[in-house]
Amino acid sequence: LFISLNKQRFYLYSAAACLGINAIVDFTLIPFWGELGAAWGTIAGELSYFALCVFFLKQVNIQYAWVQHTWRPILLAVMDVWGCSFILEEGIKSQILVSALYVAFYILGLFVLRVLTLVQVKQVVGSILAKQVQKDKQQKSTESGLN
Repeated sequence: LFISLNKQRFYLYSAAACLGINAIVDFTLIPFWGELGAAWGTIAGELSYFALCVFFLKQVNIQYAWVQHTWRPILLAVMDVWGCSFILEEGIKSQILVSALYVAFYILGLFVLRVLTLVQVKQVVGSILAKQVQKDKQQKSTESGLN
């Protein structure tokens, strides 16, 4: 988005702040909390990135209903993490199972909370397939022109 607005510097500033905040929080918390401190560092960095992007978009007069469009996916992620935390045990098999369940429940939740609809998914898939068919036709016409 920032590239299309010719405001690449805003993207750079946001990414640099994300990296800086992540590093500061990591150096601060990892000695005390280990991997949990690293997780909090990542969360802090990503939240700062998101907040700065919203701030910079307002600077170029682009308004977007962030809360309206993000509360359901955020709620869904929190519910999934909370639910998965009850079944996570040590070991790779448990982690694979929990990861698969998380993905399945998140995708299901996107439809239950009406973040996505089947019509939207069909439109996206149809668009992708149409582009692929067009690309294949162009490739065949190029190949037949070379022969």
